[in-house]
Amino acid sequence: MTVSHHRLCDMLWDTLPSSAITNLRGHIAEVRRYLRLATADTGDAQRIQVVTLRASRGGGGGYRLTARPEDIDVHLFGRHADLGQKAIRHGDWAAAHRALSEGMRLWRGPAGMGVTASDRLRARLDGFTLRFLDFRESLTEALIRLGDLQEASHYAQQMTADHPLRERPWAQLIRTRYLLGDLDGAHVSYDRARRTLNESLGHDPSQHLQQLHVAVIRRDDAVVLDDRGAA
Repeated sequence: MTVSHHRLCDMLWDTLPSSAITNLRGHIAEVRRYLRLATADTGDAQRIQVVTLRASRGGGGGYRLTARPEDIDVHLFGRHADLGQKAIRHGDWAAAHRALSEGMRLWRGPAGMGVTASDRLRARLDGFTLRFLDFRESLTEALIRLGDLQEASHYAQQMTADHPLRERPWAQLIRTRYLLGDLDGAHVSYDRARRTLNESLGHDPSQHLQQLHVAVIRRDDAVVLDDRGAA
């Protein structure tokens, strides 16, 4: 994969600073340092490199990353996400759990955290983070379907704390509390979701979340477990 100086600068800055090329070289040096650390014990240092391309006629120079697709976490993450979603569509929750768990091990935090980025690049990085949130919610769903309710509840609690305006984690928290036999906890979770959404967005929970709450009130175990709006 080859990227020119111009393209890299365009991705990093909306307004090009006078020190752009110097700063870019510093960023590339950091990438190389991380690659050396990552490949120090794997024997991949010669295969995974950032190669400098000198300016020549018809070109202004740039960098080439020498790596296979399977060496790049974002490609592996996407592959595990696709496998997990395919397994979910086929109702194979064990296979979904395996694929999604493997993908989770690759995640190191919000994409591009602490790095220089233009608005366009930041939007793309934020897209990776949103995909991770969908990914984690799918893993939580797999845990619920497989009966690992304590772990699923832990994930759902973290998600509602970190991303309180996403309804799916609230539904998963309500369901895990109910399925663990904590009926009061399920009602409290719904009330927290309703209050959070109303105060932040000015509207009540969706019809799906309201219907789930009704199933909890009626103690309809089958509906709570096999929540059609959750998969």
